[in-house]
Amino acid sequence: MVARAKLQSTTAVARVGSYFARPKTKLRFAKTGCLVLDLALGGGWCEGRIANIVGDKSTGKCVRDAYILTEKGLQLIDDIGQQFPMGASRWDQVLGLNNKSKSETTHFYKERVRETIKFQTEHGFELCGTAKHKVQVLTEDLDLEMRRLDELQLGDHVVVAPATNVFGKVSFDRNWAGLLGFLVADGTLSSGPLIISNQKQWARGKIFEYSRALGLEWTAYETHIRYLKDAKARVEKYFCKLLDGMTAPHKFVPPGILAASKEVQIEFLRALISCDSDITSSGLQYVTASRRLAREVHMMLLNLGIVATFQESKAKLEHWDSPRTYYNLRLSGKRYDTFFNTVGTLRPVSKDLSIKDTSSYLSIPYIGDRMRSAVTKVRNRTGWSKNGRTSDGRNFPKLGLFCRKDPGMTRDFCEAVLAKLDGWLDEPFVEKCQQLLNSNYVFEKVVDKQLVQGKQIVYDVHVPGHHLFWSSGFISHNTLLAIEACANFAMQHPKGKIYYREVESAFDNDYAEALGMPISRIDFGDDQLDTVEDFFEDMQRVIAKSKGIPSLYVLDSLDALSDRAEMARDIDKGTYGANKPKQLSEMFRRLVRQMQRANVTLIVISQVRSKIGISFGRNTTRSGGRALDFYSSQVLYLQHLGQIAKTIKGIKRPTGIKVRGKIDKNKVALPLREAGFSILFGYGVNDRAACIEWLKQNKSPVPKKLIPKTKLAELHKKVEDRWWEIESSFLPTKRKYAQ
Repeated sequence: MVARAKLQSTTAVARVGSYFARPKTKLRFAKTGCLVLDLALGGGWCEGRIANIVGDKSTGKCVRDAYILTEKGLQLIDDIGQQFPMGASRWDQVLGLNNKSKSETTHFYKERVRETIKFQTEHGFELCGTAKHKVQVLTEDLDLEMRRLDELQLGDHVVVAPATNVFGKVSFDRNWAGLLGFLVADGTLSSGPLIISNQKQWARGKIFEYSRALGLEWTAYETHIRYLKDAKARVEKYFCKLLDGMTAPHKFVPPGILAASKEVQIEFLRALISCDSDITSSGLQYVTASRRLAREVHMMLLNLGIVATFQESKAKLEHWDSPRTYYNLRLSGKRYDTFFNTVGTLRPVSKDLSIKDTSSYLSIPYIGDRMRSAVTKVRNRTGWSKNGRTSDGRNFPKLGLFCRKDPGMTRDFCEAVLAKLDGWLDEPFVEKCQQLLNSNYVFEKVVDKQLVQGKQIVYDVHVPGHHLFWSSGFISHNTLLAIEACANFAMQHPKGKIYYREVESAFDNDYAEALGMPISRIDFGDDQLDTVEDFFEDMQRVIAKSKGIPSLYVLDSLDALSDRAEMARDIDKGTYGANKPKQLSEMFRRLVRQMQRANVTLIVISQVRSKIGISFGRNTTRSGGRALDFYSSQVLYLQHLGQIAKTIKGIKRPTGIKVRGKIDKNKVALPLREAGFSILFGYGVNDRAACIEWLKQNKSPVPKKLIPKTKLAELHKKVEDRWWEIESSFLPTKRKYAQ
């Protein structure tokens, strides 16, 4: 009979738990690139097991209340998001980027956040997104770079792309488009008959023309035009959801118009703006009480290449209790000429109005300063003197007004200066100027920026390759630890195999190689993984090929994978997310033992997303259900803590980020350990700084004078000794059961 172990709750045994406070000698680990994180994990990534790296949800780069250009026309991203669940969903769509290119998407993202940043430009363009959402900015060196919203400063110049010319494919009678323009402008859209209240003779004549062409019947009164019931029925056949209760502050462009062809949109805009605008010597001003309608018209004009100024104003009449808000779109100078030539007006007005454009939309910021600097260099190099001659006797071009100290420069003036200086300026500088001139971009100065707090839903689209897309006119934009794991695995196992499956199609090989990733040794796969079934089949092939050779397989990321049932289903049918967890559960159950026997290590990258309606417990989860939680030996949650910045010669730039890693689950060591470390852009995890900071926090600091002289190996030994000392001191000294 087997004797039952006796309870020994009072027996003192020195450091009986020391087994847990030391790295497991029977297990093999792939290093993370940061000793502190290795120690928190129990030695690193345990080979032959499943590890899960979960990125902080704050790493999302999302927007809300923004318009994007798709094959279905101009769409509010919030409206698109209503058909998707929280998290990542498959979404194959073509988006507009600029007037020369389009982008193909693969996924749509949706998540809840508590904080966003909203900014506005001098011409009223605005965007609201998470802190890490990026927009394209023109730098003082005339370079275009992506900048995060939390790094955006007042006075920065963001890129706005006009004349994208991406329109929908819906086509219908242009007479309907014109009549809808009058209905939205002056129509009474209620439960009664359709009524257009307009007394202007030119407008009534055009309304009658549209109505006759469509075969509609009406009765004309002195103050309005009333249509018979048949007219409303025909309109509601296409636009019924738009008409009920559409009062002045709540008007908007019919979705059918936003999804229509260019010709249809122009006809609608011509009628709408002609009704509610005023044209004087100072330009054209369109006025509406609906903010949404004004923004949609603003975006439609921008898509046509017309940059209008969006403004908000208040007005009060005697019989009103309080002032009311109105939204204006203004056009003057060349912008008015572009509008007149592209859209036109139904009003009897002269095209040749002498309208001066006082806006700065035609200017390219910083180019004046850079041009003067380039000219000064040329003059110094050629020995220019005040008589206009160079040392070799040549006459240097006279530049006249160019000498004015204006940091910007209009496009026309810039082209004229470049033509005068042809052959004098450095070729790289001329090419940079020509690229900006040919881009057709407008560079908008940021004039307002504010923090928006409270629960909000934000959205993003994944565009493989360059990650750029057109968002309200602006050009918008966890893998590092996996890269470090690959680099360290390659050093530890010279003959080992490394497989990297980048499902989001966003991997930058050059950047990864610069960080030390052995690109030549990595198998990136021939085919793109789209579903969890593809992932399972690929894993089986890797296991079969490994034959005991140490192998590392990285999946980046699980959230981007769909399943075949979802791919085959129409987007408006069935429920999302129910089949994927089942597939993953069965897949991991069948693979986990095979992986251990074949010595294949799997690192899965995930992203956090918020749970809905949670008032207690953890309010976040990740894609794939609970299967990954159950089968992972190690689960690491990453949290973004802040930025690392550096100032050189008075110029401040972010150089990295601070990260905290929390071990949520650990089957090979004690769980719930934490490790803080920094990531430097272009370098990777700063192991040395992490060790120094950890020693400082744990009362074993390295003297400042000795830090530069201390070798990394010495730091590692000091950290390891101190770590195990601390861990051992927290373990029990008594054994619960006798041996």
